[in-house]
Amino acid sequence: MDTIKDPKNQSWYSALLGNITTMADQLELESEQRQSLRDFIVEVAKAQYCAGNKAGIHWLRVQMAKGGQQGAAA
Repeated sequence: MDTIKDPKNQSWYSALLGNITTMADQLELESEQRQSLRDFIVEVAKAQYCAGNKAGIHWLRVQMAKGGQQGAAA
């Protein structure tokens, strides 16, 4: 668990959870409200990650197809 103590080594997910906890503390949210906030933010982050990943895969496939066509034409 030493990676969590060092901000340079935190994964984006751990950093996100830490930021959610900080925000919940500042807003003085109750336990149920904290969990709802956490669930909402994590679900949005997952959806954005998946969308970005799909876009990246699509881009790579297009680039590979362009490279394959250029190689066949030469």
